[in-house]
Amino acid sequence: MHDVAVLHEGRVAIALGESGVAVIGRDGHRIAQYDQPAYGIVLSDAADRAIVIAPRGPVLRLARLDFAARTAEFWCDTKLTAWSTDYDGGLWFAALNREILAIDATAQQLDSLWHNPDFPVPIAALIRDSKTLRVIGQGQDWRYELPSLTLRSREATVAVDGQRWSVTTDVDETGVRVTLHEGAEPRATFTLEGAGSVRVRLQANTLALGDDCGRVIVFDLTKGTVRRNLRV
Repeated sequence: MHDVAVLHEGRVAIALGESGVAVIGRDGHRIAQYDQPAYGIVLSDAADRAIVIAPRGPVLRLARLDFAARTAEFWCDTKLTAWSTDYDGGLWFAALNREILAIDATAQQLDSLWHNPDFPVPIAALIRDSKTLRVIGQGQDWRYELPSLTLRSREATVAVDGQRWSVTTDVDETGVRVTLHEGAEPRATFTLEGAGSVRVRLQANTLALGDDCGRVIVFDLTKGTVRRNLRV
């Protein structure tokens, strides 16, 4: 398992590398299979579509999934070095070295509707919600207002304030320990015995975990309870 994302009605999408994407239903059974290679999932805000990513040497193979229509199609091969793991269904933010890209996720080819090549260091991460895009690199934290893409702040250090939920992971010879924090306070800990790696995704009101032993855990941030605990 390489990535995991929570869909509607208790369904979970799992990236299985060259085997594609499986969708697991509420009862734990596989209800759909998409044949596009997937090592990463970029999920739409409505959780009805996704871009899936598979590395191919120096380039990335991109495909698009429609969970409602149950379709999957190859999109393009491209070079990207960082990207947001979610998008609004139309605009996807990514980066190539120091260049920020706003990509039209509905276009036939990879088209950039806006770009800024002037970020001072290689971009390490892009984090977005409906109102803000953060572009982060070593010692740099830029914040754009969305949807106008107006640069509102440009900090010389990466600020971590204002993040309600965050996750830390610790790996040792026994497995992986994942700790969920609310602000500075730990709220929950998940011990994945025997695991060597884990993929973590914070979505609206949920934390999804998937490890290399096939375990999938979906935790409800609002209720503080486990919604799903599966092995696939």
